[in-house]
Amino acid sequence: MKAQGYTGTERSVYRYLETLKQAEVRASVNPARIRKYSANTAVWLFVRDPDTLDEVEREDLATFCQASATLKRAYSLIQDFLNMVHTREGERLDTWLTTITESDLAELQSFASGVEKDKAAVRAGLTWPINNGMVEGFVTK
Repeated sequence: MKAQGYTGTERSVYRYLETLKQAEVRASVNPARIRKYSANTAVWLFVRDPDTLDEVEREDLATFCQASATLKRAYSLIQDFLNMVHTREGERLDTWLTTITESDLAELQSFASGVEKDKAAVRAGLTWPINNGMVEGFVTK
């Protein structure tokens, strides 16, 4: 580009291309498709196992993630945490918490703050094969 006479900086080109990229993503999203979701329903879509979603739910989830880079990042972090829970990989907790702290997702940062307050118990729950579900059930009863 410089050989053809462009006098701007590489950063200017990057910013321009980033704007085009965002415009392209927004143009391909059908907002009416995701407006039908309440906040609670959308959250439920984010925390479910992707393998249990039907075709329409998968398309809607893809639309959410395509509509916003923030939502896509949040979905990825939520699914990573759920994977940690299901596979009992408590050793990854510190890395996950650091990633959340460095993100700009206030809601997940609030969740991570709560986890941080009782990290030893959370790590034990994510690592040990035993749980106190039976005891809690009797206490609640």
